[in-house]
Amino acid sequence: MTANDSAATAVAEAIREGLANAQSHGRSAVTAEHLNAEQFETLVQATLAHLRSVPGQPAEIDGWSKVTTRDAAVMTWWAGVAALTEGERRRLGSLRSEVYDSLSERNLIERGAGRSTSLLVSPSDEAIEPEATEPEAVGTKAPGAWILKLSPYLYDVNRVFGSPDGRVHAWAVEDHLRSAHMQYGDPVYLWVGEGDPYRAAGVWGVGYVAGPTVPGVPDEGWLDHQAASRASVFAVVDVTLLDAPVTIQDCLDDARLAEAEVIRDPYAPNPAVLTATEAAALAECLASVDSAAERRVA
Repeated sequence: MTANDSAATAVAEAIREGLANAQSHGRSAVTAEHLNAEQFETLVQATLAHLRSVPGQPAEIDGWSKVTTRDAAVMTWWAGVAALTEGERRRLGSLRSEVYDSLSERNLIERGAGRSTSLLVSPSDEAIEPEATEPEAVGTKAPGAWILKLSPYLYDVNRVFGSPDGRVHAWAVEDHLRSAHMQYGDPVYLWVGEGDPYRAAGVWGVGYVAGPTVPGVPDEGWLDHQAASRASVFAVVDVTLLDAPVTIQDCLDDARLAEAEVIRDPYAPNPAVLTATEAAALAECLASVDSAAERRVA
């Protein structure tokens, strides 16, 4: 067996076990928590090697290459080595994002700026030895802020915005390591997805984490019974709803926000994360929206 064959076998085993573990916990999306630390590291390193093998163009960083995500075809490669069905492949979007996040944190890849669908990939002779990472910390840290996502297809948006005090105090999140790492005082934003005829997609709420996640039961606002059946863990928050949003178009127009996870992977589990740079950019956008609202009132 060659080194490439060995790597492909290890990737296939990791993905297969991740799918099985996610299913055993009643989760449709596979995330890093469904792999052990060694398996996740194997997937990270093998994916990096795959990206470096894809022919690309010279990048803005000297010695790096620019590869389109279409040419990289990481999900297609995973599906091939693990012999996945289309349904199994669709469950791996969050895991791919976490692998990319891990490579970005190590300065081994960078996502293209703005609306770019390209990846900047470091050369093999500049590879950085990964730092030792505790298994529970992989793919979970939110250095900037959390994003709670509201899909108009899953939950009654009007019920949320009909709140008497104009605030949100609890939100259903996935029972995984990300939600477990939400800490008191962390900034939180409410994102309304596309599909509401009355509200543009974008950030419609601003607040903070008010306590640790708690178990709970879904209320009557759910429109999708299958999604409601999975709502068993809730983030405790204090989020104030906005009169005017920072729209998805506003985010796409800002190079610092255009590649935010909530935009490039809208079907990833709740909560999504913002990096520190993205959170700072969003705060600036919110200040602009507030100023415009004040001018209209005046």
